[in-house]
Amino acid sequence: MNIEFIGHDVDISNHLKEKLTNKFKKVEKHANRITRIQVTCSKDGDLFAMKALVTMPGHHQFFASEVSDDLYVRVDSLVNKLIRQIDDMH
Repeated sequence: MNIEFIGHDVDISNHLKEKLTNKFKKVEKHANRITRIQVTCSKDGDLFAMKALVTMPGHHQFFASEVSDDLYVRVDSLVNKLIRQIDDMH
């Protein structure tokens, strides 16, 4: 599983990268053919936005986003949104 982390006006800590990587293993259980995951984190004022794009063979892509004042708080919700989309496809 290839995960690309992009930060816009925010540094993505190693701890957050590790947490996201572990959570995306849960997504991989629902779709074992993931070719790429791109996670973008940005800051606008006091709020952080986290967006994830999951790519699978056949040009299937799944997108989810979350906004919060704490990046760590919304990780589970972001991952659950992606899992629901993938499960709906199957």
